[in-house]
Amino acid sequence: MRAALLVFLLAIACGPIDESGAPSIIPPAPDGGTAGPPPPPPLVDGGVPDAGPVTGANDCDGVLPGKTDRGESATVPHSGGQACWYFTSDLAGDVAAEAHSGDGSSPSMNGAWHVWSANGSHLGSFNAGTNVLGQSAGFQSAVKGALVAFTPDGRAARSTPLDKGGCSALAYNAVPGGTLVIDSCPGTLTAWRFDAQGNSLASRTIANAGNAWGLVDAQNRAFIVVADANGRATARWYDARLAPLSAPFGVPDVDGPVSIRPLDGGGAALQIGGVWAGVSPSGSGSLDAPPAWLAAHSNFDVQLVRGGTAYVCLPKSGAPSRDTLDLVSASGSSCGSLRFPISGLSMGPDGTVIGSSGDNGCTTTWWSALLR
Repeated sequence: MRAALLVFLLAIACGPIDESGAPSIIPPAPDGGTAGPPPPPPLVDGGVPDAGPVTGANDCDGVLPGKTDRGESATVPHSGGQACWYFTSDLAGDVAAEAHSGDGSSPSMNGAWHVWSANGSHLGSFNAGTNVLGQSAGFQSAVKGALVAFTPDGRAARSTPLDKGGCSALAYNAVPGGTLVIDSCPGTLTAWRFDAQGNSLASRTIANAGNAWGLVDAQNRAFIVVADANGRATARWYDARLAPLSAPFGVPDVDGPVSIRPLDGGGAALQIGGVWAGVSPSGSGSLDAPPAWLAAHSNFDVQLVRGGTAYVCLPKSGAPSRDTLDLVSASGSSCGSLRFPISGLSMGPDGTVIGSSGDNGCTTTWWSALLR
């Protein structure tokens, strides 16, 4: 299992070497699919492609960018044998990327994160695990039994203890800002809510044991999935103070990596082992079948963009193409795609698209606020 996880994560990180340039804009095909690459657009502004106007369904207006640039690049400081797998940004456009031991020997994957401004100026660094989440300015992460709020230059502005040691905590996305933290201690699973400044808002014991994953949706409600040692899982909705809103309800067994992503206006989409298992309306007690566009994007991550009016589908290991993002309106219409000159693509909460290439994926290239 551990070896398989290492192979999966390495596949995420690897991309073409030392490539650069502007992304290609691929408009939707007339039948709602994605057309092939369009003819090269005219060059303007010193050689930057001008995509020209985008036409199509009204719910796709403004989803594809009108123009793209060549992005900014930086090399994550790293030593021999280290790899760079995780990247994000904050809402101010600062980009964070990490380097850690490439042999998978650290269970928490604790690494050295470095931060650059949108224009490529190095701001600072900090140490944290993989679960670093961008805030309005700076980042939050669960580090050594505490929730730590970092400034863009890497200083710890606030640290709130979660436990007395011997536990494992992970932070998850909160759409309104801040984080949802799930702390696993012997005999207890505890959920915590923090605001965008790292202040503790609430905590609650949610189970006696097991593994858990979650998020806070656009309606400030927490969706949490808990699985026992055999992978049998249930989900439940909680309010802003972590009081239960629904009874626990069944979801498919957990037999692979779990991702939970927010939906337009509220609600959550659940992915297990690369397959979208279903969607749960905010505060409900059920898991419904995923919409067709989501079900068709197995082995993709999904994030809200354009102020919650559209989704971007980011390819993961097993996707047909690792260098292309698909864009879908909130109603499910295909809005076209963006093809990038590198792969290993991820995206920050401000719409910054980030790719990795070079030595062990440690060359970071980003297109600032491309899909804000």
